[in-house]
Amino acid sequence: MSRLAVSEVVGSLLMIVMVVALASIVLGAVNQWVYTQRGITLHMMREAFVIEDVWFRHIDSRGVITITIYNYGSVGLTISRIYVNGTLVLSGGYSIEPGSHLSIDVGYDWFYDTKYAIIVYTESGRVVRIEEKSPKI
Repeated sequence: MSRLAVSEVVGSLLMIVMVVALASIVLGAVNQWVYTQRGITLHMMREAFVIEDVWFRHIDSRGVITITIYNYGSVGLTISRIYVNGTLVLSGGYSIEPGSHLSIDVGYDWFYDTKYAIIVYTESGRVVRIEEKSPKI
């Protein structure tokens, strides 16, 4: 009878050790995830930019849209994508330091007297959208 009691105690201790180890692993993973999300959110909160100007031009019979962006946030940002009317026109890493301007030329066959939706995404997920009308002839 004493032999059964010892195996029950050993089994219970093993179960407690396994539960504590599993709880430690889960707690560590959740803690790391929260830390990462907090860092991303804080960076995104410090990131602030505006599309200051949009120019519609033709260069060598190609349509070009020049987009000027101003970073008025407290951290540098990286432009990851630009869309014009839902079409990806830029995919790349253009960096803008705080207090700086950046003008980006994107090739796009635009038409006179037409509205265009321009959406700019940063690497951290901030999005700015603007609608601009191209000039009349």
